[in-house]
Amino acid sequence: MSRTILLIQLDSRDKSRSYAYFHSVDECLERVCKIYEEHLKRCTPCAHVITYDILQLFDFIDMLKDLTCLVFEEEANTYAPRNKDWIKNQISDKLRKEANKSGGTGETANAEKKRLVKER
Repeated sequence: MSRTILLIQLDSRDKSRSYAYFHSVDECLERVCKIYEEHLKRCTPCAHVITYDILQLFDFIDMLKDLTCLVFEEEANTYAPRNKDWIKNQISDKLRKEANKSGGTGETANAEKKRLVKER
């Protein structure tokens, strides 16, 4: 469990900058997914169910002005910066693990690539 700070800037406006502290990398990655899901809800307010695939999430991440994780490394007693590519790899690994937990059928590949946003 590595303490993690998420630094995000949605667009070029200084007001779109924010940060959040998490007790683990997983919590931080989950928040990145939630930020995208909130974006989807704003873009499609009439939809009852929204699904997206990992490539759409990655396009959103690439579109952000800045997205950085500062992950605490105990050995060095410092925070190490992690870029968008690292974040995307970690999210991909996280979704793959979640899909494997849900079963080893053909649906595993689908679960890895798609995610359901809460019904309204």
